[in-house]
Amino acid sequence: MNISYVRSAFPKMSETFILEELLYLKRCGHTLRIYATYCELEHLSPKVLAAGLLECVEYRIRAFRLGLPDVGLVMRFLLALLFNRQSRSLFQRRLYGERSAARMFDTLWRTVWASRETRRHRLAALMRLPGELVWTCTRLGNLQVAMHQATIRRTPFKPDLMHAPFLFENDVAWLAVLLKANPRTPLTVTLRSRDLYSESVSPDLMLMRKKLVAAARMVFTISSYNRRHILSTVRLRQPPKVIYSSIDVGYFTREPGRVPVSGQMLCVARLVEKKGLNVLIDACRELLNRECDFHLTMVGAGYLQQQLQQQCDRLGLQQRITFAGAVPPAQVKELLSTAQVFVLPCVVAADGDRDMLPNSIKEAMAMEVPVVTSNISGIEELVIHGATGLLAEPNNPTALADAIENLLLNPHACRAFGKFGALAARRKFDINIQGLALQNSFIDIAEQEREMSV
Repeated sequence: MNISYVRSAFPKMSETFILEELLYLKRCGHTLRIYATYCELEHLSPKVLAAGLLECVEYRIRAFRLGLPDVGLVMRFLLALLFNRQSRSLFQRRLYGERSAARMFDTLWRTVWASRETRRHRLAALMRLPGELVWTCTRLGNLQVAMHQATIRRTPFKPDLMHAPFLFENDVAWLAVLLKANPRTPLTVTLRSRDLYSESVSPDLMLMRKKLVAAARMVFTISSYNRRHILSTVRLRQPPKVIYSSIDVGYFTREPGRVPVSGQMLCVARLVEKKGLNVLIDACRELLNRECDFHLTMVGAGYLQQQLQQQCDRLGLQQRITFAGAVPPAQVKELLSTAQVFVLPCVVAADGDRDMLPNSIKEAMAMEVPVVTSNISGIEELVIHGATGLLAEPNNPTALADAIENLLLNPHACRAFGKFGALAARRKFDINIQGLALQNSFIDIAEQEREMSV
């Protein structure tokens, strides 16, 4: 079946769960069209390239109409390529795939020429191609992606189903355009965390979200905790269905013989308020006061990075905490192989946003690393206290330090928790299990729509 996915950014490094859903559906033989507004090509997953997912993406870039502000943008881009070695190097590194630019351009040329338009219109389109390519390339920073965009926009796609895995501002804007063009296409949405709990949302966006959720043929969510919240606050056609965000358990499997480093702690998270990383740093200061031997590697990027680094400096933790920045999945796996404990002390942010069964915890569990996290937001669906990890009171550095110290001083408990955690990840959070449930739901909805239209 033809499935449209609507997402603000694709590919996006932090949204591996969306990538795994798309890869699963593609492996099952479905045809995908991903509608996105932004792309993150700096740390592109090899899985995206291997599956050809970039060739399924249509970016929401307005039609090529070069105005005075745009001329300046394009000229700065071209001058950077001509005179700045770093810009040229970055531009070259971002070129993807095995196909040469010449072959890509040949495909684009034939696509435009084979269109149903008159010869005069085709000639006009061909004449506009260079400007359109420069404009799109300026926006996306990638020549071959820009060439593919000119091709995919001219390739009709009639979806059997449209799915929105988030309902943020750009997602809602894309959906408004796509639903207008495909009014009879059934819509499904997934409600996760910020699109459910965050209070810092404009009234207009909130209204649009409610309309889309009400119009959706099926609403999915990623935890039973969310399901209870939705049932108590939102009126739906039918109760929401729980399908957990999942991971590639086969990839996140500990290699035989890999032994964790004593005292090595790992945290993988965006550096944002709801991750509770300031609490983790305070807990590290307590561990240092107790003369506990440890080192924490903090993986991720975000708007709180400078603030968190200043907190580390103020507490004298420069030698105990390393900020590794955003790293690709292969490096995350390597860091998990050496970690004795994984820590993620989530909190409820000031605007109500909160984490919901974080995927980084699932990856740690699959790699047999015991977890310490906060007892909030239905986390017991993921981490079982005293069996797969330890739960601490949120916003409590002392309680967090107690839980971490408990594991660091007890390697036997770490091994036992790790084994049980890996078993839970395989049984509950494998993409092959949750992906199958999602695919079956999509097929049922599409079949119901066909029956209704007969």
